[in-house]
Amino acid sequence: MMIRRTTMNEYLIQEFLKDNLKGYEASHNGHWYFSLENNTLYGGKILKLRNDMGYTIIRINKDNIYYCAERIQETLRNLNNIIEQEKSINEYCSKNAWTYSGT
Repeated sequence: MMIRRTTMNEYLIQEFLKDNLKGYEASHNGHWYFSLENNTLYGGKILKLRNDMGYTIIRINKDNIYYCAERIQETLRNLNNIIEQEKSINEYCSKNAWTYSGT
């Protein structure tokens, strides 16, 4: 199943690079875990992956399609852990006001 998903992710990225897709966003069980976007701030086409502190951005090009597809799959495999860590961090920050001040 993982090989099929990785191949599907490669296909989506290739289509996005060819401008056949304007963008793409995926969720699993109602939780967003990645998107493909055109973003001028980051210099063009990007992959945005969910992590426990927000998201990771990777610029996409024809040379890193397989790497990006693997990172998407890795994020999906770890999504439950990411969500739990995110909740834990949010709980800690809400109980410790000093975390908001950036110190």
